[in-house]
Parts: sequence; C-alpha cells; structure tokens
Amino acid sequence: MRRRLLIVLCVMLAGCATTERRGQRALSEGHYDEAIHLFQAVLAEHPDRLDARVGLGVALYKSGELPDAAITLDEVLARAPHEGTALLYRGLIAIQQREDAVAEERLRRFRDVARIPRFDAQLERALRVLRGGEGAGPETRDFIAVSLEEAVRSAREVQEARLAAERAYFSTFPPLRCVPSRRGWVCF
Repeated sequence: MRRRLLIVLCVMLAGCATTERRGQRALSEGHYDEAIHLFQAVLAEHPDRLDARVGLGVALYKSGELPDAAITLDEVLARAPHEGTALLYRGLIAIQQREDAVAEERLRRFRDVARIPRFDAQLERALRVLRGGEGAGPETRDFIAVSLEEAVRSAREVQEARLAAERAYFSTFPPLRCVPSRRGWVCF
C-alpha cells in the first residue's frame, strides 16, 4: 500500500515537473502565452510552488501584463523575500509603473542577493536617471528596464559558460586516486 502511494506521488510530481520544465522552455523561447498557460496549470495542482509562480510572473511581465505580473511577484516576495528573480522583475515593473521608491528598494535587494559584477554601477546610473529633474518618460523607463534585464541575463550567461568550460577542462583529466604509503600519500 505504501509503495503504491509512493509511486503515485512520484508520478504526480514528475508530471508537474515536466509541465513546469515545458513552461520554462516556452518562456526562454519567447512563447509567453504558452508559458503562462503551463505555469497556471502547475499552480492549479500545486499552488504552493514558488518556482512556478516566479515563472508565471516573468511570463506575465514579458507579455506586457504588468499589473498581474506585479501581483504574482508580490505573492512570491511575501513568502520568499530574498527570491532574486522575483526581486529583479518586481523592480523592473516598478520602474515602468513610475514607482521609483519601490523600484530602488527591490533592485537594491536584488543586487545584494545576486552579487553580479558590474550590476551595481549600472543600477546606480539607472537610479540617477530616474531621480533626474523632470522624471523619465515611458520610453526612457522601458529602456532602463530592458538594459538592467539584459545586464543580468548576459552576466548569467557568462557565468554558465565559465562553469561549462571548467567542467570540460576538468573532465579531460582522469580523476586522481590517492592512497596512503609509508612516506605519505601517493596519487596517481
């Protein structure tokens, strides 16, 4: 009986994970409506899944549904205040909705969580523009949001490439095996 219950549970979780992976793939390929649908399907069965809720918030942001994206990401941040992606996109939404104090707070928290090199300087420049005398217009705000998002995306791609290069480098060498001897450790 327990074994059957465990198998059913694993199958259900695997199905949810598969739907979520498909949602992540749709999001990365720019199919935002499909991603929204897939993330909503995951959340219908498992409303406590933060990763699916973050994916839904990002997909809503990308499809231009800023109010719904803000609500979704605020729900994530209420449960996980240090969730980096939610902080980033909630800050970008705040920039576009002229909520400069919220944008500054969320993006500074993102900077502290993510620790991305060179993001701090770009964030400070963006905040100076937003604080400027007349205030930034919608096109400037869109440009700032896109440039901050692209800075994070490119930094993450560089980090992933660096990790892949390290894995490739170390996989070309056979693993060392060390054994104790009378004169110390011998590695081969």
